[in-house]
Amino acid sequence: MIAKFKNRVDFSGLVSYANDIKSDEKRGRLLSYQGVCVVSNETIADSFNTHLRRPDSRGRVHHIGQPVKHVSISFSPEDAHLFPDNEDGDRYMAQLVDEWLRGMGITNAQYIVARHFDKTHPHCHLVFSRIDLDGNIISAFNERISSAKVCKEIKLRYGLTFGNTTGEKVNRDRLRPIQQLRFDVKSAAIVAANCSTSWAEFQHSLEAHGIEAYFIINSSTGEIRGIAFAKDGCRFAGSKLSKQKLSYGKLVAKFGELPNVGVNVLFTPSR
Repeated sequence: MIAKFKNRVDFSGLVSYANDIKSDEKRGRLLSYQGVCVVSNETIADSFNTHLRRPDSRGRVHHIGQPVKHVSISFSPEDAHLFPDNEDGDRYMAQLVDEWLRGMGITNAQYIVARHFDKTHPHCHLVFSRIDLDGNIISAFNERISSAKVCKEIKLRYGLTFGNTTGEKVNRDRLRPIQQLRFDVKSAAIVAANCSTSWAEFQHSLEAHGIEAYFIINSSTGEIRGIAFAKDGCRFAGSKLSKQKLSYGKLVAKFGELPNVGVNVLFTPSR
């Protein structure tokens, strides 16, 4: 997940670009909005422009040379399966954008979020006014630094894919086989965790993808210390794949303590 910022002068052209329902390539789809009339792109732009003249609590009207903020929010191609072209995919993307807005402190603003489909990676366009609903200016101070921090928190929270050390997106076709397998196991295990409500459902979903779950046992105390996932002879620790989604502690928090019966998984003692 990465957010790129641009300042603009005019709302009309940007709204038409973001919510471009006429383009077969973009297929703009409105995901969420606040404080605007969404009857048409014209009414959306009019809502933005009219609000620019709203006075603040002291009766002052703020004039900004570039009152339009355009943010492109993109996700890794490795996470494309999390954003299918349906209501569930749209809802999940809108949720993450909402969390980004809250993390940035942008909660009292006019905005629209529109999804596009003209790239290989999932992405959407956020348009918001730098004059909030109370007539105050939304500060742009350190916005890129703050955004990088918020994006990292969201990726950790939901187990989204990080880029490599240079910041570039990972191209799966250029990975070595073991790296490709790791991505496949991670993606399938996260989907299984998201879609399951119990250990049994989680196990069945893993098996459908050819993945085995191993609980790591302390040989001295007999206590479970962690969980690992294996496929094609390779095993990966859940905490290494995603601390926020696949560690044993997070799975216990979601599914409850492991029952004594009903879950047929393989146990291996830890060293």
